[in-house]
Amino acid sequence: MDAVYLMALALASGFPADFWPVVAGALLGSVLVSYATERYRGATGEDMYRAVPALRFLPGKRDERVFLCMVLVILGLVRELFWTLTVLTHVRVFLTLVFGARRETA
Repeated sequence: MDAVYLMALALASGFPADFWPVVAGALLGSVLVSYATERYRGATGEDMYRAVPALRFLPGKRDERVFLCMVLVILGLVRELFWTLTVLTHVRVFLTLVFGARRETA
């Protein structure tokens, strides 16, 4: 759902070709946020949010991304939305990997 919405928003906004890598980063990051935690569950058999409670406090979960999309689109800040999603989701995925790796080595 997120990827379809973001792709439709990007197409409707008519971004120039040089901005599409940012769009791709936002799309990829949105998918990777969920994939990283589900991959942990598949590999270890335990819920990552229970194993690493600090993840609950990291921004970038789906409900927060949807709220961010709503607010920034209403304000007409679509380009800024894609930049924010790209950075936010990739930082969250990186920290998820760090916390997951730290949990596994501890």
